[in-house]
Amino acid sequence: MSLVWVFFFMILAQQCTTPSNTPGNCSNLYRCTVLYDIYQNPDSTTAQQIYLSDSYNDNCGHGMVCCPIETRPISTPAPVTTTAPVTTTVIDTLLPRDCGTEILGPRIWDGKNTRRLDFPWLVLIEHTHFDGEKFLDCGGSLINNLYVVTAAHCLGTQSHKLTAVRLGEWNTATDPDCDDDGQCSAPVQYIRVVEQIRHENYNRYSNNLENDIGLLRLERPITFSNWIKPICLPISDETINGNVDREPYVVSGWGITQAGALSIIKQKAEIGGVSINKCNRSYQKLGIILTTNHLCAGGEGIDACNGDSGGPLMAMHRNNSTTYYFLAGIISFGTKTCGLQGWPGVYTRVDKYVDWIRTKIRP
Repeated sequence: MSLVWVFFFMILAQQCTTPSNTPGNCSNLYRCTVLYDIYQNPDSTTAQQIYLSDSYNDNCGHGMVCCPIETRPISTPAPVTTTAPVTTTVIDTLLPRDCGTEILGPRIWDGKNTRRLDFPWLVLIEHTHFDGEKFLDCGGSLINNLYVVTAAHCLGTQSHKLTAVRLGEWNTATDPDCDDDGQCSAPVQYIRVVEQIRHENYNRYSNNLENDIGLLRLERPITFSNWIKPICLPISDETINGNVDREPYVVSGWGITQAGALSIIKQKAEIGGVSINKCNRSYQKLGIILTTNHLCAGGEGIDACNGDSGGPLMAMHRNNSTTYYFLAGIISFGTKTCGLQGWPGVYTRVDKYVDWIRTKIRP
């Protein structure tokens, strides 16, 4: 037997710990029946897909998974029952008054290119794989000069660390970004993330990914400009607990387009809100029960897609003479086939988490 094969079987026999903290053995994916079944199944749940992703274990070696010793169906851990503290003692001076506005005003999947200065609060999140490779696969929203809000499932894991964010990005292929008329933004800012805050009641293996929200604290305060601004949170009476059914929203990001590849230019799409009851009629077929902490939108051939996770679902509000965007939702999950008719995208409903955000941010 060659040394290569000896080494191969040594890796297979190496013990490891699965994402659900059970014993496992390092293995090639194709030799691990329980994980390979998830890989092949087009109807696998979001929880199963996350479990498969987290099974790639850096202790096993590149491309190897931690295969459960007991090949039972993947089950989800019991949900955490503790309640996140809620208090309103943190004053809103930490949330900027000047937010949600664009220098040019309002103007993905079946989406359109944005203009250079559209949605200046949108950020790209950088992860670093255990082998040192850097990649961009999530978005977020700047809410003040130190914090970005994103999806909890976008925060770092054992196999890849969340390391930085890009601010002021528009076209990922150029830096600085310039319009066709020659007007340019300042160079893109790469800011290191020094703290990640995941909601205490988030369970990444739950089917419905409830409480899919997290905060990133940046290494240094940001200076706002025409191409880097914060978005407003839903803190006014008019933007809290509203009826989302048929409400107009805008989703934006650099996710997969109809061409089947990540977009290099920030995209936008206009979609309509869908009631939780109607949304549940679709997702219950997959064993997923949505709650009032979720918000649904789309499902009519236009939607967010892979790579958009953590980015904003935005709504417009007019207050006296000011029109501004506020963060209505955070892109959480959907079906594998983006924009599938009758299957709205699922978002974390931000107005349910404003008090949680207030307790976590600090000067």
